[in-house]
Amino acid sequence: MERMLRPDLDAEIAGFFQRIFAAVIDAVVLLAIFFFGVLPFFGWFAPETTFVQLGISLLYFSLLNSRYAGGATLGKRLLGVRVVTRTGDYIGFFRSLWRAAVHILPPAIGNLVPVLLPSVQSDPLTGAIVAAGVFGFPFATIYLYIFNWSTRQVVHDLAAGTFVVRADTADSPFRVRTPLAHIVIAAVIIVLAGAVTARLKPNLSKPTGCAPKINDAVRTLPFADRVTVKDEVSPWRSGSSAPRRISVIVTVTRRDYSHEARGVAAKTLAACPIMKPNDVLNIIIVAKPKGYRLFPNMGGFPGRVEEWRNSLEFESRHKGRKATP
Repeated sequence: MERMLRPDLDAEIAGFFQRIFAAVIDAVVLLAIFFFGVLPFFGWFAPETTFVQLGISLLYFSLLNSRYAGGATLGKRLLGVRVVTRTGDYIGFFRSLWRAAVHILPPAIGNLVPVLLPSVQSDPLTGAIVAAGVFGFPFATIYLYIFNWSTRQVVHDLAAGTFVVRADTADSPFRVRTPLAHIVIAAVIIVLAGAVTARLKPNLSKPTGCAPKINDAVRTLPFADRVTVKDEVSPWRSGSSAPRRISVIVTVTRRDYSHEARGVAAKTLAACPIMKPNDVLNIIIVAKPKGYRLFPNMGGFPGRVEEWRNSLEFESRHKGRKATP
């Protein structure tokens, strides 16, 4: 059925709290899907979990905000607001997909890089791009939410040329434009988030750069089903002596967590001998999910590299004494 546009009237922009509460409702819906429909089947730390949830989120926003669902997600529908173009039309699916991608993907890039590009996660340029997405986009969005009173357009609205208006005025055009100053300030916030990180990187303790080698080494263990390695430094501590942190998350096919953690630690230390005694090696062992399980069987084993080396050395000596007749 064709919508009757009313060009003689002006659309009324959605209120600040209408958009906030609509976003909260949508977040609750997606979290419920995540906890009850994704985690029990894929597990908490499996790479597939991130991709499946991102896919569900993109589909949710893309389809429901498009003309096929009346320009409103569940949250927007309950709060009485709609996504429209400047002329009052609902947007198509692919335009809605672009809007959703700008909204969802930049903050998620920090979880995607260790999985998709483990070899470059320690690179300063990669760190700057991740910071721009994880910190820059959300802060720019918050700025526009608070200060862009005239249109309430945020980053993904500006990228897609959309407006969120009250449902009872959604058939009318929107004639007000976002001040250029707000667009410039939002862009500066995004760029600064990446630039500051890039500027700090040379003053930080360097990541080990061992993620690919550790990944390959741990995968040779017979019980390792999936492996994710994160090679990090603290952004709040500078200097060459600042501790680095390597997290190795392993999904396993059997459940002897302590034994498996020691095996992962031995492979990790052998693959990355440049780790310093005060660096942190955090090992997480997760049982491969079987059937529907909401909470995973898992064990966490954090410790400094020096502690891991001493523990493995003691275990080796103890086994050697037991083997001596």
